Amino acid sequence: MILPDKNLRRTGLQAHACVDPGAGSDQQRAVELARSLGLEIGDKTSTAFQYCLYYENGNLSLLDRQHRHGKPFYLDFVKTLSGFTPADCSRKQPLARAVGVKHHSIWDVTAGFAQDALLLVSMGYGVRAIERCPVVFAMLSDACQRLQKSDAIQNSLVSRLRFSHADAIQILQAVDRDDVPEVIYLDPMYPPKRKKSAQVRKRLRVLRELVGDDNDAEKLCLLARQVAGKRVVVKRPVYAEPLLADPDIVFAGKLVRYDVYLQH
Repeated sequence: MILPDKNLRRTGLQAHACVDPGAGSDQQRAVELARSLGLEIGDKTSTAFQYCLYYENGNLSLLDRQHRHGKPFYLDFVKTLSGFTPADCSRKQPLARAVGVKHHSIWDVTAGFAQDALLLVSMGYGVRAIERCPVVFAMLSDACQRLQKSDAIQNSLVSRLRFSHADAIQILQAVDRDDVPEVIYLDPMYPPKRKKSAQVRKRLRVLRELVGDDNDAEKLCLLARQVAGKRVVVKRPVYAEPLLADPDIVFAGKLVRYDVYLQH
């Protein structure tokens, strides 16, 4: 079992999240997870905590108690990868064009729930996905272990995906020059729209509440520009200003765009 780094526990997280060990075969695993995350043992039926992590049918699930009709969810990498169509994985897509069709190694330094990392792997890239939020990383780790045991996904694809629990800024500050990726990819939290929009999708809302607003995204991007071998790619909503001024290339879609900063 891959456990999060105890040095990266988020302050304040203990106040609104717990782990329910249940009574099944995963009880000891849940207790170890709670200890690693620095979270209290709780009960998923209690309203004392907003979030509760627990194992159900072998999956690490997250329940949001604040929303009465919310259902628990878990990450299923097998389902996500199997759901990508050939069109999704085409290197003619804006994402592939932004990272560069001839490049191979990518570091996704704001992994989140890994949707983009999984898509990049499906496109044929090798991806190191870095996530600093311990709860999110625990869910990533759980999904990755189930992916590795699956017969539904090719081993060659799984081998191109690697997860790290770390603060990306610290990783980039200490990177070995022989380990520099060709591309560094950032997808920081989107700034709020000036006008109210439809309810944000549940997983995105939960991710923002767990991860925060990524107030150091500009610092991370500046550092990435010092480290990346070929380019830095920043995913932004179409309504937002670039994270850094004057991107060299922009690949825009209907809802998002990719600002590309080339290494000159």
